[in-house]
Amino acid sequence: MTFRVLVVDDNLITQRIAAESIKKIGCECRVADNGAEALRELAQGPFDLILMDDQMPVLDGCEATRQIRAGHVGEKNARVPIVAITGAIAPSDLERCLAAGMNDAIHKPFSLSELRAKVQKWLDRDPDDSNRL
Repeated sequence: MTFRVLVVDDNLITQRIAAESIKKIGCECRVADNGAEALRELAQGPFDLILMDDQMPVLDGCEATRQIRAGHVGEKNARVPIVAITGAIAPSDLERCLAAGMNDAIHKPFSLSELRAKVQKWLDRDPDDSNRL
């Protein structure tokens, strides 16, 4: 089974690094430039994991996450693990992401091994286990 991962980030370099890394891990990858595009992608079909920048123009990652969790793009997507991709490292930034409904975070810049570990953590779990961090 090939897992589907959605990378949502407004930074082209982060998009490329994340997408290439996801493909090296063996997953299918789609990319969205902001939260609004992410919602459109999710409306087309479910994903197994979302890597979501928390600060983007148009619709930021926290608001997009709240809409996903509210079921605006389907029940299956409402439960998908969402990992924040963030350059911010303050505890209040992480708390804001978790309060919006994200499950975990990875900090920029990240290595392939860090991303692989984070992806495997969330794809190798019981789908009914929504535990955070």
